[in-house]
Amino acid sequence: MSYWKEKEKYERFKAQSINSEAHLSERERERKRVYESELSKLGGKDVSGLVISIIIIFFGLALFSSIYTALIGIGLLIWGFIKIFKVGSKNKERQRLAWEKAAKRIPYKHGKRD
Repeated sequence: MSYWKEKEKYERFKAQSINSEAHLSERERERKRVYESELSKLGGKDVSGLVISIIIIFFGLALFSSIYTALIGIGLLIWGFIKIFKVGSKNKERQRLAWEKAAKRIPYKHGKRD
């Protein structure tokens, strides 16, 4: 390809990446806006739970100096990882609820995508 065709292709790609909604229909854009507003109403991500879990894990790692504290450390490690998985599942549940509310407010045509 010539330089100008490549440049035009790059410019089109750059414009699409800047405006990620360029390929969406008007109903999909509106649904996305509703989804984001519903997600913000349900609250932000549970970052504090994630930070606490990471602190628990590092504290558990620090306790590996003797056999007895290593057992406590292993318990803290397991507890920290369980908390991380719970935080992740809580965030996924929030996203699912927000998407369901957005789909109810702006339904798909005949059960299909726009």
